[in-house]
Amino acid sequence: MTLAESISPTPSTSGPIARPRGWWPILALTAFTAVASAAFALAFAHNPSLAFGSSTPIDPGDQLYLKLFVVRSVALSILTLILVVRRARIALIPVMVLLAVNQMADGFSGIATHRAESVVAPMIQGVLLLACAGHLIATLDRPLRRAAIGSWRS
Repeated sequence: MTLAESISPTPSTSGPIARPRGWWPILALTAFTAVASAAFALAFAHNPSLAFGSSTPIDPGDQLYLKLFVVRSVALSILTLILVVRRARIALIPVMVLLAVNQMADGFSGIATHRAESVVAPMIQGVLLLACAGHLIATLDRPLRRAAIGSWRS
């Protein structure tokens, strides 16, 4: 079986809501990104020089930003992991988009601090999460897809 066949959006027939076969790579990538986001946030909280450079003194505004970054990343990561474990696809889609935006915002803050290593990984994770959210939308049954997309429009 090829990778394309293992993640094909062919739905299974068990249960009241058909679940696609092989969507575990999407869940694994989402869980990995959530754990990585929380781990980096906690590492930055423990050693702020990782985020702002070792020679730069940290001013109170940066400390506040760092605290908000840690809280935001850890909260989104916990929510994402709960939804991954529960396999709640419709609820997971907007949370994946929020986590992707969070990752990309971290990448843009890396641009502001002129640290290339803190730009590339969050941007790649954000793009992959958006692709995964799009894949989950594509694998939903037509009524569920309309409900998921319609809830974002209102």
